Order: sequence, then C-alpha cells, then structure tokens
Amino acid sequence: MPTLHAFDWAAIAGGGALRVLDYTTTEKALSYPQYFHEDVLPSALVHSKAGFAAFQAATVGADYAAYRYLVHHNLRTMAAVGQYLYDSAMLFQVASNYQTLGKVHLN
Repeated sequence: MPTLHAFDWAAIAGGGALRVLDYTTTEKALSYPQYFHEDVLPSALVHSKAGFAAFQAATVGADYAAYRYLVHHNLRTMAAVGQYLYDSAMLFQVASNYQTLGKVHLN
C-alpha cells in the first residue's frame, strides 16, 4: 500500500490551516453584520459557531480521505493536483476575507 510522503502531508496540512483561517476570518466578518453576510453557505450554518466549526473540520477530514484514497489507487499526481487546486481556492477565499476585513478597519 502506498504511503503519504512529506509533500503529501504538507499539502493536506496547508489545506487544514487554510480552513482554520477561513473559519476565523468568516467569524470575524460576521461580527460586523452591517458590512458582511455569507454568500456561499447557508446562513443557519455560519451563524452556528459549533455547526460552522464542525463543517470546516468535516471538510478537512473529507479532503484527507480523498487524498488517501487517490494515493492508495496509485493516483498520487491526481491527488497532488487536486490538492493544489483546493489549497489555491482556499487561499483566495482567505485572502479575500482578510482584504475585506482590512477595509472595514481602515474606515
């Protein structure tokens, strides 16, 4: 059975760290309801701190399981490319959250 290498673990950990940052920046933005609202996820989910945290944790778990599944089936390149795309999308979202929060704090 193929095992995960250091690059694999780093890519998965990067995705997990970005999910934590997404959670914290979204929670911070939601503390300013006059400026922000969630467009992508259902509002009932993001307004429940425990539910939103569980959602973020579940996506990290699903990401890990999918990566392991692909590596197990000798599709390491596909797993790495998929993880790269996932991490890039999450990085864009987190950067957007920080940029938007920065605009509010400058006013």
